[in-house]
Amino acid sequence: MRFVILIVSIIFICSTITFGQTYKAEYVHVINFGSKADTNLATLLFNKKESLYSYGQNDDISKSQIMPSSDNKMMEDRYDVKLKLGDSKGFFYHANLDSKIFTNRERLPSKPVIVIDTMMIINWKIDSIAEKKIENFNCKKAIGEFRGRAYEVWFTEDIPVSFGPWKLWGLPGLIVEAKDLNSDVINIKLRSLKSYNESIIKPINEQIMTQEEFVKSMKKAMKNLSNYLSTSSSREGTSINSKIKIKALEISLYNN
Repeated sequence: MRFVILIVSIIFICSTITFGQTYKAEYVHVINFGSKADTNLATLLFNKKESLYSYGQNDDISKSQIMPSSDNKMMEDRYDVKLKLGDSKGFFYHANLDSKIFTNRERLPSKPVIVIDTMMIINWKIDSIAEKKIENFNCKKAIGEFRGRAYEVWFTEDIPVSFGPWKLWGLPGLIVEAKDLNSDVINIKLRSLKSYNESIIKPINEQIMTQEEFVKSMKKAMKNLSNYLSTSSSREGTSINSKIKIKALEISLYNN
């Protein structure tokens, strides 16, 4: 009976998506930057014209810290001891197909900011052979390069929208799985999909920066963190592997 209900729900969603209804997709969002992966429940709200992807809502700040606290005052000033993968509000990525603009809530080491970014066209290569079922959706595989990194995604034309998790978009169907092919840092998988009765609201109420300004600030923070790991390899959770993952994370998330 549950299977029948799920199939009916999928048919209903596919037949009504053109009428401007908003839907909510839930994903498991994993960022693997060291010995322990950071796993979040993420959501994608979407209709035909806009979407809002969010993850990292975390009230337990200590759980999401990348760098442990230091008793050294100069070290605290240098790193602000706040470089982490979330806060009580989390990360948001709002996409608007009309303006081709991302409006994102990101984090600098010391504070959250709103970052205005262009929705860059991703030249996807769709595999004409590979197919599989994901949550009872018929899915196809595609590979594309975004800001210097290759991503493999699975998308479904059963849900004919061009959105997906994070900043991945531009296929003829909803992206339901995504991973980077370079260092296995990012891995995202669909968990559920249902209708949603509230409006999509893009993030506001923080300092506004351009993508270029944000990248410059974030790369400086990542460089400081890499230097910290180089001089603190004996500290728990820091290793050569961690430094490689931090570099991969920097390239994946903060490249222009």
